[in-house]
Amino acid sequence: NCYAPEVAKPLWPGDMTPLAVAIDASVSGDCSAIVAVSRHPDDKWDATTRRVVERSTTVFVPPKGGKLDYSKTLEPTIMQLAENYNVYRFVYDPYQLHKLCTDLRNAGVGVFEEFNQAGRRLVADKQFYDMIILKQFLHSGNPVLREHVQNAKAKSEGSYLRMVPKAASGTPIDAAVEIGRAHV
Repeated sequence: NCYAPEVAKPLWPGDMTPLAVAIDASVSGDCSAIVAVSRHPDDKWDATTRRVVERSTTVFVPPKGGKLDYSKTLEPTIMQLAENYNVYRFVYDPYQLHKLCTDLRNAGVGVFEEFNQAGRRLVADKQFYDMIILKQFLHSGNPVLREHVQNAKAKSEGSYLRMVPKAASGTPIDAAVEIGRAHV
């Protein structure tokens, strides 16, 4: 119900639409995701009109029995986004990405903000869930993002919720989690 290809389309390089980019990484056994979102072009950015538009979703899967090479996957994708678009912030989980994002920040690539798995993550997951229910999240129909959202379920943690895989293991939800991080 949130499918909106007329709005959620890729931006052309040089487009000045402000983007937030969320990055999650794994080394082996799980995928890594980079997701870029913007506000809806017709909205003011305030508490009452808060539609978020998916602009780009990239998922990297480590080779079977191998490890993901960030210098050939995450780093060039981050650099391409920073060079070609108006990225106002990159948010990332520092667990796997502290060094890469610190190096990129120090090189002047952009603003990098830590966003760990606790605290704000619970707020982000709940807000993303609410945005889906209220049709305030618009997406392009990207099949990988769709799979990750469909693989997720809500797990209650007090007054918050956390997105977790529906199946015991092996079902990726990383792109869905990153959409949540990007828009908070």
